[in-house]
Amino acid sequence: MSASNIHLSNLSARSETVSRFFLQTASTVVLLTALSFGTAIVHPVPAMAQDKATSASEDRFSFDIEPGELSSVLQKIAEKSGISLVFENDLAGIRTQAPLKGTLSAVEALTRVLEGSGYQASQVDNKTYRISVTRSSGTITTLDEIVVTAGRAKRNIRALPASVIVISPDEITQHVQGGGDASTLIGRFVPGMGTSNQTLSGASQSFRGRGVQILVDGQTRNTPLRNVSRTLTVIDLNNIERVEVVPGARSDYGNGATGGTINFITKTATEDHEITIAAGVSGFTKHVGNSLAPETSVTFTGTEGNFDYAATLSAEMTRDAYTGDGNLAPSDPLIGQGGLDNTKTFNLALKGGWNPSPSKRLQASFSMIELNQEPEFNSDYTTDPVSTDPSSPYEGESVRERSQYFTLDYSDTETAIGEVSARIFADHITKRFAFAPMSAANPAVPAIAGSTTINPDGQSENFTKRVGLRMTVDSSLDSVLEGLKITWGGDASFDDTRQELQDGQDRAAPMQQLGLAGFGQITVPFSIFEFSGGLRYEYFDLDIKDFTRPAYAFMAAPGVIVPVAQANVNGGSHTYDELVFNAGVVAHVTDPVDVFVNYSEGFSIPDVGSFTARAGFGIPADFSNFAPKANVVRSLESGIRYRTEDLRAELSAYVSKSDYGTTYDLATNSLTQQKERIWGIEFSGEYDVNDWIAVGGVASFIKGEYDSDGDGTLDADLPANRIPSELKLSVYTDMNVLSDLNLRLTGNFERGRRGNAGATLGDFDIDPSFTMDISARYPLFGGELAAGMLNVFDSGVDNPTATAVRGFPITEYGRRFALSYRKTF
Repeated sequence: MSASNIHLSNLSARSETVSRFFLQTASTVVLLTALSFGTAIVHPVPAMAQDKATSASEDRFSFDIEPGELSSVLQKIAEKSGISLVFENDLAGIRTQAPLKGTLSAVEALTRVLEGSGYQASQVDNKTYRISVTRSSGTITTLDEIVVTAGRAKRNIRALPASVIVISPDEITQHVQGGGDASTLIGRFVPGMGTSNQTLSGASQSFRGRGVQILVDGQTRNTPLRNVSRTLTVIDLNNIERVEVVPGARSDYGNGATGGTINFITKTATEDHEITIAAGVSGFTKHVGNSLAPETSVTFTGTEGNFDYAATLSAEMTRDAYTGDGNLAPSDPLIGQGGLDNTKTFNLALKGGWNPSPSKRLQASFSMIELNQEPEFNSDYTTDPVSTDPSSPYEGESVRERSQYFTLDYSDTETAIGEVSARIFADHITKRFAFAPMSAANPAVPAIAGSTTINPDGQSENFTKRVGLRMTVDSSLDSVLEGLKITWGGDASFDDTRQELQDGQDRAAPMQQLGLAGFGQITVPFSIFEFSGGLRYEYFDLDIKDFTRPAYAFMAAPGVIVPVAQANVNGGSHTYDELVFNAGVVAHVTDPVDVFVNYSEGFSIPDVGSFTARAGFGIPADFSNFAPKANVVRSLESGIRYRTEDLRAELSAYVSKSDYGTTYDLATNSLTQQKERIWGIEFSGEYDVNDWIAVGGVASFIKGEYDSDGDGTLDADLPANRIPSELKLSVYTDMNVLSDLNLRLTGNFERGRRGNAGATLGDFDIDPSFTMDISARYPLFGGELAAGMLNVFDSGVDNPTATAVRGFPITEYGRRFALSYRKTF
């Protein structure tokens, strides 16, 4: 879609548009709420189930039931055999793949239909059976779990034409106990995702060479108008129940998912009142005394009548960090946006729900992140590798994260138009960067006007306030065709972003953006196939304020520093829009084999703030004719899934293309054409060798090229900060020994990358790396004692992702141990 430059008369018109849209949507929510409360149904109350599904009767019945929705097939079995079923979970979107034919008992029929579905039948009494989720100890991927990230509605993974990864609660707990964070979790267990750069920032940790959209319970944590990639590392895994990862260009939740979407699902209420307490300590083996770091968390969950709750509080303190060669690790934010050393972090997450009827739910959630890092020294970029400079103490304010997120959700599964969910959200995000001295990695710094004296208040802070509405309707059209579903809805958001120096001066233009979107998605089953496809339209109204860009001191050459005068920057109002499309099909070839192919489009909006921060300094200072355009990425993926009781595996290949990037054309003050093409192959798998040992891992290979000179020909390699390593492997062995002791050994290899990114960026060379991790867990005193060690061999290799951020060699963290104990009361 072409961009248009439509100037609004004033901000009040925009505010009126926002208010009108919000009021109309809120009215719709109220109407649907009233309608849904009037259509309540009564579900049976579950009773305690036995361990196995056994029947009190040996009566046999003649069944002839065609494939269809699992819930419908189960009801037909119940009607035929005269039993009652209690559904503990929502089975929406799950279909059987084979007909049920023959003379069988009720138990045999249930067992056959539920086989491979991820659900089980357990006996409640002589004529009643409970249908519930199978309790599994799976690690990386459970192919038959239901996810919510794809298509904005609950769908079984087998119905999705994509290589979806689900990281289980047990896997997350094991990773946390071993000393890992959210960034390393995703980097280790998701093929195509770059490994952690071991800083607060996710810079260069790309997903299939492109951007990644980070969600928590379906709510974005990205800040697009001024892209601050400090997202993954500030997510508290103590509050995360599972992670759903959908690779490829997507637009289900709007801007940002050009490489993929990662949704962190927070912990939910338990049936009983429970308290889980965990405490631990970690440190580096070569300097235990200076690095010893404590952490603790407590989680409260429970249900009382129609009310339930889940709350997690956690606190962590880190101290000095050391590289594999025993040296103090640099914590200069110019590697990213702050280090992982010398931090104090506090997280609070609260969630409360009310279920006025079996079909209705009202839920409120609030989360808060408070993080402060106090770097001790600046870094020396003249050494190889980059080192800490003890002669240059850090003099700025702390690196800070102070963010709050609030959501109010209403859902009803039994309205006249289908399953309805509506959300109101409000985010208040503050991210303070570090005070960075002038260096080879940072040649331009804010200065006192008219001089080359560095401004002591030049440390900047990003402020984002965001409010919005989101509505999704999942309508079943079984009357037309069994299994036919249409998912539709709309989104509205208002984003207010600014970046200021410590004295209140704007470093980038203050910006406001209204986003409105509508979407529709259809799911159609036929024979062994399941088709899905849809459209999403997004409209943006951007207002860039006038501001005065600060003065800078610029290192033109070693020892040559020149002043750059402040500049008055003209803003402007602009609108642009985008329509994206997706379509895919899954073929259930046999019960354990699925083959899929999928075409999808996603988009990202330009980081306007970064351009305005350089206005008048290599970029024109007039944005009245600025022509923003969403960067649309088109992705084609095909793959095969295989699942049996002992073996789970998935192999996929993909290619993604885009015609517009973020290269800035000084002559036209616009984003220029920058064709890109990325392709790759990914694998994930797990094999249960026997009852006590399993092996598995992930592997990915990726290549990328782009048009470096704008002539329409792909002539150069994508730079290393987009693809740090072409080949990545993470292989593990998981063992249960001595009955109760669990051991996990993981090897991580990256081949690095060499290439040429064009005449401007030149050659790059990222060295390979190999590390090994180990963790152990053992039940003790009714709880669990755990120990872990990262980088067991204390390898002093380069971290490929950190090295790729700015092209300076950064050494991997050295051997680090973690010891913890947790218990649930």
